[in-house]
Amino acid sequence: MKEHEKNIAAQQTAGKVPDENAAECRVEEKIHFRLTEEQIYRALRSRGVFRTQGARAVVQTVLLAVLGAGFLVSYFCYHDGSGLFLGIVSFAVIAMIWLVPWLGLRSRARGAVPEKEVCVALAPENLTIGEGGGMWEFPLDGSGYCWQTEELLLLETSFGRMTVIPKNAFSAEQQERWFPLIAQKTSPEKPKRRRKP
Repeated sequence: MKEHEKNIAAQQTAGKVPDENAAECRVEEKIHFRLTEEQIYRALRSRGVFRTQGARAVVQTVLLAVLGAGFLVSYFCYHDGSGLFLGIVSFAVIAMIWLVPWLGLRSRARGAVPEKEVCVALAPENLTIGEGGGMWEFPLDGSGYCWQTEELLLLETSFGRMTVIPKNAFSAEQQERWFPLIAQKTSPEKPKRRRKP
């Protein structure tokens, strides 16, 4: 018995048995849920896939708005046809800066909605996403990333594969057992997307 306790203590020191939650989570459990387009959209947006963000887009918008207003003033004051054309082009570009990425992200979210219910098998070593030929594993070995929104649990592997799990798919008891374990076996930092050269 003492030898067994020493082994457990050594594993805890090494991070293999994190805490009491790990012992409680030894038995595999399964959760089932359906993902909606809105949930996937929010997940992609929180992940930073939505490119029109930050000061750059704001600066571009302000500059184009000033130019567009100047061109329209030129048209109304001097009846300059090119001023009207350039003013319209300036405001059309503003619309493209904000609307095109949003529409693209919506389209991507719509295409990612699973046709059927998603099954996730919960185990201390990994989360098994899906069933059959589309099944894949999210390892709980410290290599993945996990961050949360108010309603969603977002998980991403070190090689960029992402899954979204609604928090309400877990019962209250499951949240108490699994959320601390998942948080301990993943990185809380949101990985940054690399820009293409």
